[in-house]
Amino acid sequence: MRSGDFEVVREWYARNEVLADASPSQQARLDFQIRYAKLQFDSGVIDEDTGESYAIATLEAVRDAYPKEEDEAAHRLQAIIDQMRGL
Repeated sequence: MRSGDFEVVREWYARNEVLADASPSQQARLDFQIRYAKLQFDSGVIDEDTGESYAIATLEAVRDAYPKEEDEAAHRLQAIIDQMRGL
């Protein structure tokens, strides 16, 4: 991974988190986290401990934070995780 890729991801997150937080909907926050993970994945930001993209850990954390009544969002996140893992 080039260090510049990490900086692009960090800067994008800082700019866009403010926009996601300004929206009252949970859907806006979910969409923000998915876009963030896709940027991490496309930028090649890798967790050196696991060898996987940081995007997977990001999406797993978001998925695990959803309450049981939000199963649709959790399934959507899991589908993206599986796609990133090539499953």
